[in-house]
Amino acid sequence: MAAGLDCILRINECKADIERLPTEITAQAILYRIINHRVPVYYVAEEFIRAVAATDLPHDFTLADLHWPMPAMVIGFPVGFMREYVGRETCYVCATEFAAGDHSCRFLPSAPVITMPKAKVAFCWYACVDGELESFVSSYWQEDHVDEITRKYGYTDYTGADAPKVQEDKECCERLSVLMFKLLVVLNTRPNLVAPATCIRRACDRKGKLRSELWSPNIIGAAYRAARENTAPTGTHASPRLHWRRGHLRNQPHGQGRTLRRLIWIEPMLIGIQP
Repeated sequence: MAAGLDCILRINECKADIERLPTEITAQAILYRIINHRVPVYYVAEEFIRAVAATDLPHDFTLADLHWPMPAMVIGFPVGFMREYVGRETCYVCATEFAAGDHSCRFLPSAPVITMPKAKVAFCWYACVDGELESFVSSYWQEDHVDEITRKYGYTDYTGADAPKVQEDKECCERLSVLMFKLLVVLNTRPNLVAPATCIRRACDRKGKLRSELWSPNIIGAAYRAARENTAPTGTHASPRLHWRRGHLRNQPHGQGRTLRRLIWIEPMLIGIQP
């Protein structure tokens, strides 16, 4: 992960301003946020992210409504799940929100300032495709509704790939962006699902040998268990194969006079039996 971020910086250092691609500039701005806030990696439990993926996004929710657990995040997804859901060999996704204005890296004073014309949300990720490492960047204005992003934005290819490859890349980027927005919206309803790292072994000196401290990983959804419908076979009818009954997110009225709105997650449910 660190090597990939370092590569972004070094590529941009070797280019003049007119040579830098828009995606490279956005990726560098994401890097600034990760460095400035010393962002750790948060790994996502597989059962939880499968439930998130089986949830529909709400319409009456904009990117500006998101309350981020951190100003920037590095999300580590289960590789097998990502291979199935996105169709690529990938794991880590860098995500951040930007306010309109100038952005710089306080730990790299020589790095150029990057100006954002409007507030936006951006993602950066890598994937291994046919033995080659490819990078992808997606960004969206904060005024957008979360369920409209795939219809509102196009995809620009800077690699000179043929039309089928460009279409495939576009679909992968859209699937990943939708997954990230589902995760962020669900975390707005269940912030307690983010479990920070804890020190499980202190550093100590034994017989002149220093033993380093040991930390547990940061995990999102570690204790989450998907709801399951009891489908014990009865009679002569075969039980349905295991599948998700889709969940959704909605604003629920609450408070005095039920005039306030609170986003809630109607969780998906696993139906059927394992084949």
